[in-house]
Amino acid sequence: MRLDLLEVGSGEVVALVGPSGSGKSTLLQLMSGELVPQSGSVTLAGERIDNLPDARRRAARRTSIGVVAQTLSLIDYLNGLENILLVAMMQGHARASRGRAHELARSLDVEHVLARRPNRMSQGERQRIAICRALLLRPPVLLCDEPTGNLDAARGERAVRLMLDAARSDGSGVLIATHDERLLPLVDRVVSLGSLMTIGEHG
Repeated sequence: MRLDLLEVGSGEVVALVGPSGSGKSTLLQLMSGELVPQSGSVTLAGERIDNLPDARRRAARRTSIGVVAQTLSLIDYLNGLENILLVAMMQGHARASRGRAHELARSLDVEHVLARRPNRMSQGERQRIAICRALLLRPPVLLCDEPTGNLDAARGERAVRLMLDAARSDGSGVLIATHDERLLPLVDRVVSLGSLMTIGEHG
């Protein structure tokens, strides 16, 4: 997964830091193919996606990229379980994914809201449902925009450890845009958006 000077390898977890308004969310949208760069390129698993037609970029997002956006993008008329299973339903194998959906929900303490619609969940519960959805299909790329912004310390660390597990066991490349300094010791690299240069490593 590469955008000009920024590269995230398989099995690697990278934290992207920078002040508010510096463009972290925009960078994640470029890397997911939601936006198209005016210059440079975006490569996913060896294939350029920035020059693909819109339909093929959308297909790449569905099959290869898990996204946790700041807006969370939950579907109002679906309950928690259906929101987690959304991409699996679109791909025709929701039934086979139900067990993992419940497992992820248990891990992040949201199994009790699986039958609720988003308007009956707290912001933190909605955020954890969105994280479960992103992790469900073990995508090769996971892009997370402030994934712990509405979570307490314990649940935030648990969510990040699930992402670390995705990198370690599934070989996912994980990029986390964050202001949460508690996460930095948990990741492989910390990259400053201002310079797009590594500013720290943690083992």
